[in-house]
Order: sequence, then C-alpha cells, then structure tokens
Amino acid sequence: ILPLAFSPYNLLIMKTSFQTSISDSLIESAVIDGASQFRILRSIVLPLSKPILATVTLFYAVGRWNAYQDALFYIKQNINIRPLQLKLYYLIATSTEAVNAAMEGTAQYTNPEVLKAACIIFTTVPIICVYPFIQKYFVKGTMVGAVKG
Repeated sequence: ILPLAFSPYNLLIMKTSFQTSISDSLIESAVIDGASQFRILRSIVLPLSKPILATVTLFYAVGRWNAYQDALFYIKQNINIRPLQLKLYYLIATSTEAVNAAMEGTAQYTNPEVLKAACIIFTTVPIICVYPFIQKYFVKGTMVGAVKG
C-alpha cells in the first residue's frame, strides 16, 4: 500500500499550480504585515489552492477507487482491509461458480450478469454523486496545473 501513496504526476501538477497561482510578493506582503507561517498557509495558500487540491483529490480518489489489482497483489492475509472492488470481484467469482454448479444439477437458469450489473452500478454511483460538487474546482485546477507554453 505504501508504494501507491504518492503519485509523481500529482506532485508535478501541484508544483506547477503553486508556482503559477501563489506569487512570492503575496507571501512577502503577508510577512511584512506580521503574519506567521501558519497564518499565511491558512489565509493565503490554502484558499488559493482549493482548485488544485480538489483536482488532485479527485485524481487520487478515482485511481484508488478503481484499483483492485494492487490490493490483489499486496493484500493476501487480512481480508478485512481489502477494498470494495476486490470484495466485489470475489463476490462475482464465487457467485458465478455457484450458478455453474447449480446449473449442472437442475434445469433452472440464473443469470450471473445481473449481479455484475449491480456491482457496476454500486461502484460508479458514489463517484457520479460526488463529481458534480467538485467539478468547478476540477476544471480550475486542471487549467492552472496545465503546462503553458
């Protein structure tokens, strides 16, 4: 899990954003006014950084939300810390095996595609619900973090 904690791509976007949106003169004027480092961070840097922080948070959340293969590689013993996608993967795999076993013994047909469709809806609805609220920050952060040439 630790190798996936930081993304060089997100760090590059944040570095570019901080260099373009927060000028040194703004910080110098706050120091001249007597602001402490924490006050500068809280009152100047964080409000100007909302778009890029929302963008990086969205990139990270979507990347972790869809990453079942990483957990499949790294988490072998403790099944309680497996992410949702890996649990759904095992649910679909075991239900498909159960349906195949049931089909061999009886003539009743159960469609495993219904469970797959429900899992897809279950995993995409939270992202769809959150995205409209952070879309304005996402667009601003993407444009600020873009390389201008």
